[in-house]
Amino acid sequence: VGFDAMSLVNNHAFDCGIRGFEQTKTALAEADVLCFGAGLNRSGAAAPAMLDVDGFKVGIIGFSFTLPVAQDVPGVAYLYDDTLDLAVDKARDEVD
Repeated sequence: VGFDAMSLVNNHAFDCGIRGFEQTKTALAEADVLCFGAGLNRSGAAAPAMLDVDGFKVGIIGFSFTLPVAQDVPGVAYLYDDTLDLAVDKARDEVD
């Protein structure tokens, strides 16, 4: 499709409910497009998209200030809580 990763961090990520969100992630996976920044829980929203770029492992994370994810509540990686720290900690040891 012309790109390798797509941010799902936006205020419309769950406009079609959890089912629509899951369908979006499935469609991206089928197109070999990694996604990041939103999830069904904090761990999923904080998970980086991991890319190999010219032999370097690069992690992409994204955040917003709307629809904050909670431990077991779907949403986007929230900029104003410790989700940022969680995402950086998850990616730190895996990236160059």
